[in-house]
Amino acid sequence: MMNTAGQAIAECHVGLSRPAVEHAVARLAGQLGVDARTAAAGIEDLVVENMAAATRMHLAEKGRDPRAYTLMAFGGAGPVHAYALAKRLKMPRIIVPVGAGVMSAFGFLMAAPAVDEVRGYPASLTSVDWDKVASLYADMETRARRLLQPTAAAPGDLLVTRSADMRYVGQGFQISVPLPDDVLGPAHEDQIRDAFVTTYQQVFDRVIRDGTPEFVSWRLSASRPPAAVNLTYRPSPATPGRRRRPVQFAGLGAIDAEVYDRYELTPGTPIAGPALFEERETSCSVGPDCTVIIDSHRNLTIDIGSTS
Repeated sequence: MMNTAGQAIAECHVGLSRPAVEHAVARLAGQLGVDARTAAAGIEDLVVENMAAATRMHLAEKGRDPRAYTLMAFGGAGPVHAYALAKRLKMPRIIVPVGAGVMSAFGFLMAAPAVDEVRGYPASLTSVDWDKVASLYADMETRARRLLQPTAAAPGDLLVTRSADMRYVGQGFQISVPLPDDVLGPAHEDQIRDAFVTTYQQVFDRVIRDGTPEFVSWRLSASRPPAAVNLTYRPSPATPGRRRRPVQFAGLGAIDAEVYDRYELTPGTPIAGPALFEERETSCSVGPDCTVIIDSHRNLTIDIGSTS
């Protein structure tokens, strides 16, 4: 089943038709009464402004200034809009990692296989049936081991952590509290109470001195070690600069930029903008106010000169 699905995904390929894109933009331009280049620039400007507005709102809620941060660009479209977005937010630096366009997929493949289990059993801290709790956790761990066994490198390498959703009696909102690793019983009540009070204080900045903690549900998280993947990358020995072509920059118009093959760049390579970097899953362009260094991890580290 998995092999069939994987083969179907591998065989699925969607090509971008430039003539079809140009036709769609030209049709929109006709409706707006502008030329196609102006319509395309307007689309880009609208996309970037939407992202900038969302970022400003998020940072404003936390009282943060975007000028104090570096923009990390990933996803297929992230690097495409990174320079314009950083300029809009007055951010001084951009980092574009290798394989930015497939970073989420790569993270999914690299993530440790994991299972989260939960069982409901409401009870106050002082009236828990600990034998029932032991039975719940035994059942959850057995199920987790069965689900994760096909991915195990060794039968004993399962990492298990336990927690409980707790609250004060009478409350309608619970918090997650870590539990001891050994078999739980009455001897752990003081330790669990202390953990609950500490967590409650961290979340709400206060505690209820005469409140009675209670359990709502019991949780178990189990995971296997992540796969070991060798990310050694060998750049092509070819000359990195390939050609020049005009690139449209907001406020500057079309400027001739050097086009670079991302896979031919070596660490320490300095590049002055304007420049366009192409790779399999995405592309990234930077304006004439930028300097770019390929760092030791082969990230594009982009410094923007005029952000004031």
